[in-house]
Amino acid sequence: MINLRVKELRQALQLTQTSFGERVGVAPAAISKIESGINTLTDQMIISICHEFRVSEEWLRTGAGKMFVKSDDTLFSTLSKDYHVNERDVKVIKTFLNMADGERSALINFLEQLASAVKSKKA
Repeated sequence: MINLRVKELRQALQLTQTSFGERVGVAPAAISKIESGINTLTDQMIISICHEFRVSEEWLRTGAGKMFVKSDDTLFSTLSKDYHVNERDVKVIKTFLNMADGERSALINFLEQLASAVKSKKA
């Protein structure tokens, strides 16, 4: 049950009900009521918990899969949703992020020159 998974999560994070509640914006009494099954979780609370603690929403809702998601998976999932980034785009972004500082700088300079040249041709 979801209430038991909230308690399991909180204990795995070694947080008190007070500190857990503070991180998701609710009073400790609310966490106590959720864990005991008196109150149910709203969709917004589920989203808050998953975002704050990098928890798999599927695990929290159903118990399936792993409790935590990888941080880069969460980041790229958000990028995909918010900016319509596809798998190819993610590969390019990851490659860029794994470059040395000098390589990044050289690539950025090249892209700025390319953008300037394209802009000049349109003018």
